[in-house]
Amino acid sequence: MDRKLINIIKSESTRFSNFLNDRLDNYVLEFINLLENQTSLYLFSGIIRDYFINLNDNSSFDIEIRDVDLVYDGQIQIESILNGHDYEINSFGGYKVKIGNYDIDIWNLHDTWGLKKQNLSYEKNSVNYLPKSTFFNFSSILYSFHDKEFIVGDPFVQFYKNKEVDFVYKENPYPELCIVNSIYYSMKRNLKLSENLTTYLMELYKEIDRKKLQAIQIKHFKEVKINAEDFDLFFKEINSNTSIT
Repeated sequence: MDRKLINIIKSESTRFSNFLNDRLDNYVLEFINLLENQTSLYLFSGIIRDYFINLNDNSSFDIEIRDVDLVYDGQIQIESILNGHDYEINSFGGYKVKIGNYDIDIWNLHDTWGLKKQNLSYEKNSVNYLPKSTFFNFSSILYSFHDKEFIVGDPFVQFYKNKEVDFVYKENPYPELCIVNSIYYSMKRNLKLSENLTTYLMELYKEIDRKKLQAIQIKHFKEVKINAEDFDLFFKEINSNTSIT
């Protein structure tokens, strides 16, 4: 564990809090405050990833936020809080809430897929295990609204250090989305994919139904961002040992 890098990452907590207050709609901030007052609330995934990817070139505050991923640890009447909002329940028991132009995904910590799969959902201080249950290493970090600080997993430290995308816990309910997101992030954010990850993606690609790759994009992005030719080219380059950046 690189303690120096962890301290550098955690030193961004105050600036990240200001970033959220600056970038999120007041209605979203009010909703977050309502949840925070009733339970232990954490932010994870995309916003934190993009903040740190753009940090070194001072463009973090130019990030457009449309998706907010939250996880809470506690017993609350979540549907009473959501009453009056446009929301739906997904197949894994999480909630997707629409507030203005924002999509907010909310999960009970103990219902998160990776923790349940690893039988860690009811371990003491199980929130500390959540960074070990993500697919991507750049998702291995949480932000605690109560403590106003990051909970940093070792995989995120490695990502921050070398800017190379790798997997942490490769079992995933949506392997086709793992393929799509890996290629999308490597193309859009110019991120290198690790050898371990590209090998695993090739294994998935050989077995996956190609129609699922299109369907998952429409469900996730509301459009097809990567066509069949791009997928084939991507994996052809891997096979020929071409560097993917």
